[in-house]
Order: sequence, then structure tokens, then C-alpha cells
Amino acid sequence: MKLKLLAAACGLALGGQAFALTPAATDANSTVKIYATGSSAAQRVLITLSNTDCVANSADYFQLSTDTGNVFGVSCTLTATAGGGSTGLGGKNIFFVYNAAGGSAYGIYSTAKETIPSGGALNTAQATVLQRPFLANLTSTCDTGATIAGNPGKTYTCSGTSNQWADIGITDTEPALHNIDINTPPTLSGQTVTPDENAQVDSQAAFQQVFGVAVSQALYNDLQAMQVALGLIPSGGVPSLSKSAVANYLSGGFTDPSSGFGWQPLFATSPLGTPSGANGNVLICTRVAGSGTKSGANAYFLNNPCGGPSSLSPATAAQNSASFTVSESAGTSGVKTCLTNAGTSQYAIGIIGHDNAAGANSQFVAIDGVQPSRENARAGLYDWFVESWMQWNTSYITNFKTIGGGATASQVINYLANFRTRSGSPDVMAQFAAAQQDGVLAIADGQSKIFNDPSNANNKKFVARATKLGNSCSPSLWSN
Repeated sequence: MKLKLLAAACGLALGGQAFALTPAATDANSTVKIYATGSSAAQRVLITLSNTDCVANSADYFQLSTDTGNVFGVSCTLTATAGGGSTGLGGKNIFFVYNAAGGSAYGIYSTAKETIPSGGALNTAQATVLQRPFLANLTSTCDTGATIAGNPGKTYTCSGTSNQWADIGITDTEPALHNIDINTPPTLSGQTVTPDENAQVDSQAAFQQVFGVAVSQALYNDLQAMQVALGLIPSGGVPSLSKSAVANYLSGGFTDPSSGFGWQPLFATSPLGTPSGANGNVLICTRVAGSGTKSGANAYFLNNPCGGPSSLSPATAAQNSASFTVSESAGTSGVKTCLTNAGTSQYAIGIIGHDNAAGANSQFVAIDGVQPSRENARAGLYDWFVESWMQWNTSYITNFKTIGGGATASQVINYLANFRTRSGSPDVMAQFAAAQQDGVLAIADGQSKIFNDPSNANNKKFVARATKLGNSCSPSLWSN
């Protein structure tokens, strides 16, 4: 999905162009650049979060012409009290630049490993895999910008990038979950984040994300017709898949559809007979290793690594056969495209953060009869949620980051701390567009964020009853 559509969906009342930063102003040394990497599922939330502190009328949007779904930026002037205020980046011009390609694992590897624990030097030996390409050279590589209905500023499409160390990393799941092979990007295969490297990052759970299983419209329609005929759902109701069925598909646990497997077991009890689509190739629209969406699905559906020897392994494109095809995408936009292409003619299943729309010709299904939604997850009814983390390497920012705008390293760190705190704030979540609100939750802390607090409307709307205490393998624990 192009950034211009994402920005239009934010629905923020930022108005016209009076204070907007042009590409030249965004490029300038007087603008502080914040480089972020990691989660693809949360990118819509991060777009909105990065501009809720902006002076009215000052936000502009940038996207990479060759990867509009994963590489973007938001520039604006922060209000004086925003971004940590005077001890942070309040009042300064800022360019929040994000690269979500490859997913959450980069949110920990690219921060924990950017300096070497012994001596604190930059890890130049691994710069080619730890640095990420971010938008740069905007003055000479961006178009004139487009004003989109509903978009508070202009959206520029640009071709220029430069490789940079990340200032902040965002992981959909706890960083430790990416320290196993199935959740590590191929470029970092065989590596781990050592305890000494992990000790270099300031890392905390920030907010909860609700995830969902989406299917192509062809599969959705046939599941719905069968479950209506069986009296399981009302006419027009949302069809359901069992958690075990999803595990079966995500692990590739089936044989040749012509032998009666594949999609056919889903329709074994159908009074309507087996639909023709059930005989087709099983298409799994998933993410590459390193994705937080995938690490969350591995833990929740496949019990991996939670169950040790009893864990299931995720199906990969290397296993493609006549029975099934696995499409592994670097970002959420690729999963949505995979489902869209299957559309009304082919059965397909995919995993997506619920703050994202499922995409054209695809819809979210219920799991064991419970629909994915903020409210169902908030009340402890829908269990596929994760606790997303943010982290930065203080040594890198203090000793190596080039900081513009007359800002100091401590001001950047205070901005990042404020950014993390605000990401979990019910009052900030209330500023999101409705679709984004349906995919995020604040983590109850037993004090200021109280589930179902009748005295605070935003707490009552966004604070989760259940938590996994930062451990995706943990059963959900309820708070009052």
C-alpha cells in the first residue's frame, strides 16, 4: 500500500501547507533525522504516532519510489512541548525516517549490534547488514509532491537513499524471540544477539498489537456459505477457522489436494458439498524470517519455540510443491498483495496486523469463533495479540550519531523515550484513525492504565485486560 494512502487514512486535522517542510528543508542540517527500523505490521501506527506531536499544518510525507510499502518518512516542526519538550526535541524540525523491509528482527539486530560491547566502537565489520537504506537526498530525487484528499500535507515520491545506522528499533514481539533461526533474517543467519550486546540497548515493551488471519475472498465466501448452512453463523456472519486449522496451513501440514487433503478438510461437514476451490493448490501468504508478524504467528499457532520438541516449523518457499505454495513477503504490503492476487478465484490464507486492512478481495476471519478486534482482545476474548517493543543503543547515539538542528544526544534519547511512552498512551491512541485504533492496545500497568476505568474514557477504550508480560510464549494473564 502506498504511503499516500496510509497518510490519508491517518485522519489528523493538520490542515494546509503553511508550515510544511519542503524536501530541501527536510534535507537540511537544521532538521534532526531520526532513523527507525523494524516492524512492518506497526508502520501505520508509527506514521500517525510520528506526526501527532507536529505543529498544525507542518507534516509532509515521503515514500521510496521502489518500495512505497516499506520505506517512508514524515517531516514536520514539533510543538514546543512535544517530543520530550525542551529536554527533548520540542520545537525542532524533525524527519522521522522508517525502513520496515525485512521486519522486526532488524529492530533488535540493527541496534544491539551497532556498537561492540568491549570498547564501544562501531561495528563497521557488519555495517553492510546492520545499516539500513533510508530516504535521503530529497532535494534532487523527489517529485513535486501530490496533495491527496484527506492528507494533511503533501506526499513526495523519492528515489534517493543512504545507508544509516538505526536510532530506534521496533519489534512486534519481544527481541529475544528473534534470537532463534526461524525468526532471523537470512542476511543474519547463524548469528545471535549476545547477552553483552543485548545489555547495550534500552529496551521495553511499549504497546500491544492485535493480529489477524485473512483469507482470499474466494475462500471467505465458501467458508461463510458452509457455516451459514450449518447454522454456525447468521446470514452474512464472519466465518471462522480453528486455531489448529491455521496451524496446519502455516506449517504446511497437508499432502496433495487430489488425495483429499489441502483445503478439503475445511469442508468435510458441509451440507453444500465440497466447493471446486477446495481442490486447488494451497497458497500461504506469509512473511520472511525476521518478521514480527511471523514470529508472533510461530509462537501462537505453531508453539515455536515455546513447545520445544513439540513445536511445529513454519512452511517456507523452499518447500513449495504441487500441494502448496508459500509466498514470503518482506513487508505487510506483500502479504496483502498476495491475498489480493488470489482474490475471487483462488483459496489463500495470510497473517496481518489488524490495524491494517486485509486488502482488496480478502477479509479477516474469526479464530475459534472469535473475531479479531481491539474490543475482543481488550476484554480477553481474542488471544492473538503481541506486546511490541522499542529499543535504542545509547552508546551509539551518545558517541557516534551525527545530530543536526543544534540538538544533543541527550535530547535525542529523551525524544525516543517520550516516543516510546506515547506509543502506549490511550490518549494518543484516541487520535488515531478508526482502522488503526482497532489494532492497538495499551498495556495495563496496574496504576495509571486501568482496564475498564469508568473515570477515563480512553483508558476504558484502549487498556487491555490481558497481558503476556512481554513473553509471547506465556498464556495471557488478566488484570482487574
